[in-house]
Amino acid sequence: MLYQLCDRFTIVWRKPSNDGGFSITHYFVKVQEYNTAKEVITKTASADSQGSTYFYESISSLNRNETYKASIQAVNAVGKGEIGETIATTKQYCTYKYGLVKKINTFKQ
Repeated sequence: MLYQLCDRFTIVWRKPSNDGGFSITHYFVKVQEYNTAKEVITKTASADSQGSTYFYESISSLNRNETYKASIQAVNAVGKGEIGETIATTKQYCTYKYGLVKKINTFKQ
């Protein structure tokens, strides 16, 4: 699952259904430019969901209107799990919540 804006996106995922009998310790998150495979960011994400069934990681400082490949990989005492991938294209134009809310409130009057 993905939430996309003009210069960032947020990746949302669930814990793998099979962890090999060992708790997930962390996740590797990797983002590459889709056309060139140039690495944009690699980071470690926490496996602590704080009671939620979903995990998320926000990736920012991206180029507008560009396509990226994002990969997530769970890690535990057994090793690395299968890689999950998704493709995301940032939007060309930014819209900000404040302006949207203000406009909606104007219509209610």
